[in-house]
Amino acid sequence: MNRLEEHYKTTLMKELIETFEYKNLSHLPSLDKIIVNCGLKSVNFNAKLIYPVILAIEGLTGQRPKVTRSSKDNANLKIRSGMISGAKVTLRGSTMFRFIDELILTILPRIDYFGGFTQ
Repeated sequence: MNRLEEHYKTTLMKELIETFEYKNLSHLPSLDKIIVNCGLKSVNFNAKLIYPVILAIEGLTGQRPKVTRSSKDNANLKIRSGMISGAKVTLRGSTMFRFIDELILTILPRIDYFGGFTQ
């Protein structure tokens, strides 16, 4: 079990129940999944440009991403249905907690002028 996951299950769940007086554990806020998505515009003209993106997402998340394809034609964007449009990974369970822990502790503090998250 990851350090963040263990902290949530042992400490935070008890504190949330005491503070907000939840009567059921299913009412507690929790993370279900994290989706890492990258859309590309220039892949339409050269399909080999997707491989560096796949390697980058795989290095960040530890999972092989799924290549996404467009579902509709769009003449303005020069896209036909079935063309490669990006890559995505869905993280759940312990890999999700490992990713969010690494993101919060190592990646985000290294970003210059990081302003925080918006809701």
